[in-house]
Amino acid sequence: MPSLPQIQAAFNAATTAEPPEEYILKPDASQLATVIAEMWHFKQDDRDLANLTSSQVAAYERWKVTP
Repeated sequence: MPSLPQIQAAFNAATTAEPPEEYILKPDASQLATVIAEMWHFKQDDRDLANLTSSQVAAYERWKVTP
């Protein structure tokens, strides 16, 4: 169950590796941004991967930062 900071770290890794072009996020960053926005809206500290779409899980798994 990733926490908000873990998803934000994945988003940061994705946007560093694949920067937006003309202010448009790449697909993985866009998927992660949606999760972050939903978590902020619902005031969630973490989110179960089962509650994410397959695209969101794939983006998180691709870009998650492991200590």
